[in-house]
Amino acid sequence: MPKGNTRPPDSTRKRRDDSPEDVKKGNKRMWDAWKQGRELIGEVGMFAGYGAMKEVADGNASIAERLRKYRAMANRISEKELGTICERCRASSRAWGPTFLVELSRLPGRRERNDVAKSAIRDRWGVAELKRRVRLMLDPRKVSTRVGRNRRLDWTSEAEILHEIKRLCVTWIRFKSELEQTDSKQMPIAGSRRLTKPVREEFLTISDHLDRLRSQIGTRLERLRDRDG
Repeated sequence: MPKGNTRPPDSTRKRRDDSPEDVKKGNKRMWDAWKQGRELIGEVGMFAGYGAMKEVADGNASIAERLRKYRAMANRISEKELGTICERCRASSRAWGPTFLVELSRLPGRRERNDVAKSAIRDRWGVAELKRRVRLMLDPRKVSTRVGRNRRLDWTSEAEILHEIKRLCVTWIRFKSELEQTDSKQMPIAGSRRLTKPVREEFLTISDHLDRLRSQIGTRLERLRDRDG
């Protein structure tokens, strides 16, 4: 008998489909949460504070927080969009639930949500992976929120590609800033002074280019958000 873990790696193991019953239950739970959110918008409005939500929840703080999330989700995700998500879940035999939907709704653009949902359902992301990807798209500076080496990038999504490039630019520029801080400490052989003059000059030139690229990407992402509404 071979010793150790003989299971094939994740990349070669066949992913098990969720049962049709689980998919059906998951879709129903998403619809129920969405309808509850829409009802709350009609009852208390979008700007009612925590006190009003807690009153609806009969004083239960946990339920009040869940209702607040459902309200925000239902305000952003349309009935048609939810129908598309449920259909994708059925086609991919992937059971989702309200937690996935709430996390997805944090993305402001409909096209961004569509791209992420398509990848998440197809590649069977868990909630944690979906959260990391959404957080990365909302704030590329949070490098720690990246999915690990096995993360999947949707190469058909302009916004997702731009966010990844911007994240790389930010990482480079942050390193340059740390290098400059080391230079300012007047240490004799530290920081950029450890580099040859040609390398140092090329590094600074590339840093300037990346800073401009980051700015251009930011402008483009704003236009995409405006376009997607």
